[in-house]
Amino acid sequence: MAHLVVVVDNGSDDGSFEFLAQALDRFPKLEESTAFGKNGGIISRSYCLQNKSVVVLAGLSENSGFAGGMNRAIEIASHFNVSSYFLLNNDAEISIQGIRELKHISIANDDALVGPIVKSFENREQTLFAGKRWPQILYGFDMLPINFKRDIWDTGYIEGSALFLPGEFVRSMLAKNGYVFDERYFLYCEDVDLCLNAKRLGHKCLVTSRVTAFHKVSASSGGLGSPTAYYYITRNRILLAKKWFPLIGYYLFCIYHVLTRAVIAGKRAIRGNSGYKINKIVFKAIFDGVLGRYGRTEESY
Repeated sequence: MAHLVVVVDNGSDDGSFEFLAQALDRFPKLEESTAFGKNGGIISRSYCLQNKSVVVLAGLSENSGFAGGMNRAIEIASHFNVSSYFLLNNDAEISIQGIRELKHISIANDDALVGPIVKSFENREQTLFAGKRWPQILYGFDMLPINFKRDIWDTGYIEGSALFLPGEFVRSMLAKNGYVFDERYFLYCEDVDLCLNAKRLGHKCLVTSRVTAFHKVSASSGGLGSPTAYYYITRNRILLAKKWFPLIGYYLFCIYHVLTRAVIAGKRAIRGNSGYKINKIVFKAIFDGVLGRYGRTEESY
């Protein structure tokens, strides 16, 4: 069976696009195009493999974040009238059979969004994600325990690192919003927002222990403890609350968010200069979130 694979190079400057293009040039080239839009330029090349599958290599002129990169891939794939979508991070891996199983589970559960259990790429016995509850995830509560009595269970959201999307959901989101992921998030929390939209449209969000993906965790942004991660996670939790909580709930969350960050900041300050740097980033993220400064920050962390 032929498949469509879309690879998006998200504004890298390390020669990744050229390396991949050179590797694919041994296959027949179907089309090459250049387009310009609100997110800068995009070079797209499509190739036909020996098994009749099509690979589209898309190079973006600037980094549009996880949300923007995935949106560009989905937009390209939608022109091929695909029946479903599977999203995979550049720092994650999963088996072909695993993808087929996710599709089977989605169809059997009325076009559900489905994700695998996610384990550490380096330590393959360590479970990183098995589902989380909403809205507890906004407050940093732990993930759902693996349910050994069932092999499929409901979750508040599914990690975007390995995520199966039914075509009907994607078409509904494109028709309603013109996009699938809200690009105001740029990095982090966009998968939570996506799943909340899916549930609003009547789709289930499921995790299954039948399939496992392995993830290096934020390899592209420097890891969960990096300044970049601190900034976007702190800011984007405010956007999630603003979008999905009633007004009083949003205000209460902001109070909680500021007070808890202040307590944590006090502990960090004891550590010295490194703690001071993170505190400065965290409180900038809070101000940006409250003031509605979303998308990609212009500051480099």
